[in-house]
Amino acid sequence: MNEFYLIIDTTIRGAGVGLVERSGVGVGELVATAFCYDSYSSGSIIPSLTKSVLDSGKVTIDSLKGILVAKGPGTFTGIKIGLSYVAGISGGGTIPLMGVSSLESYVRQQQTETPVSCFLPATKSHGFASIFLPDGSITSYIVECSEKLSLFTENRVQEVSTDLVAESSAVIVLPWERAKDCLEKIGVDTIEVKWPEMAMRFMNVLAREAIFAEESSFRGAMPEPFYLRKSAPEERLELVFKDKENG
Repeated sequence: MNEFYLIIDTTIRGAGVGLVERSGVGVGELVATAFCYDSYSSGSIIPSLTKSVLDSGKVTIDSLKGILVAKGPGTFTGIKIGLSYVAGISGGGTIPLMGVSSLESYVRQQQTETPVSCFLPATKSHGFASIFLPDGSITSYIVECSEKLSLFTENRVQEVSTDLVAESSAVIVLPWERAKDCLEKIGVDTIEVKWPEMAMRFMNVLAREAIFAEESSFRGAMPEPFYLRKSAPEERLELVFKDKENG
């Protein structure tokens, strides 16, 4: 009997929902998709997008084998909306969950023998980059674009050399002029991919992740989000815990 997996991606703009049908690990297809192009109404429209793809496959939420959700990087609000929605429909872990980075999945699947860098804006000056090297390794960084391009590790303490991207081809997801200018200064040619084309590309790579995923990759726990900034309540909560730890 074939298995069905739901895909939710709200990381770059609006919302995308997909349905994957597979008959075994590595064997399957993306059978239905639905998108909302308005980032301001994505939260309210995800249920109808989900209903649309489930109706196309003639399946119910309860019959899903698992849910794959894009956990970031991307827009702060979008990631929170997607994860909150998945938390609600998964029945508190009844339906297994798998968190995946759309950005990393996309750059990993570029067929090339040279490094590839994929950049995603979060604000005018800050965003994210995933860098794929020919040896198969992939690493994600926080990006700052001012007079120069700076790459930081997640804790934003250590600056990483831009030599990592100097010999790469670069894809910019959604318009990001500052990143484009900074990359041109170090001699990196860029390709810009806009919404909705990028949304469909991300959906296809997430479908591939679902098709090839082992059952052990899906768990009941919520995936850890990856976004540029925390909400004010989260920051206050962190301070409370730090105060308790410090006595």
